[in-house]
Amino acid sequence: MSSKKKSRKPKEEYAFIEANVIDYDVRSTASVNPDLRQSRPIFSRSDDLAFEFVTSIDITASCLEPADRSGDSLKITLYGSESSNRELTTTLADYQLIDKEGVRQWKTIRGEQHPVYVAPPGLSVLNKQRGERAWDAWLFVAPRFVSDVLVLLGHNKELFLYIHERKANRKRWIQSLSLQTTDPGEE
Repeated sequence: MSSKKKSRKPKEEYAFIEANVIDYDVRSTASVNPDLRQSRPIFSRSDDLAFEFVTSIDITASCLEPADRSGDSLKITLYGSESSNRELTTTLADYQLIDKEGVRQWKTIRGEQHPVYVAPPGLSVLNKQRGERAWDAWLFVAPRFVSDVLVLLGHNKELFLYIHERKANRKRWIQSLSLQTTDPGEE
């Protein structure tokens, strides 16, 4: 009798990271699109903007929870630009499951048709720095989110980062991230 190994679907794990904001740095830049200055643009599309306006924020925090990460350093870079990432303008229809023939998939629930979606893995990957108790991530975000974060950082209140993390296939994906004035551990 041959022994067959069952193929297991990789187990997903979830974590809720709470961190106290320690410091931040902000950069705001206006420039001509670099692809206009190159003789052979690599990543440009004809509908890309000719002028770029970018604001980025580097937030440094110290992890409070989960307990195994308490005291770890956390650096999150938020990169806000209207031309930075096409994924910021995707809709739910872009994530509807499509079969081999290219037909959008639907399911019936209580007699009504509903689309079947395949969610993106996350906003960004949270990376562990090898040999250090430090984590970092780089997120493309909408400029309005950067503005909201700048307003919060301008207050003289203690601030907290709250991250919902999903680990799948050895990658830690940020499902959601919030900056808030209330301690997530007390909510």
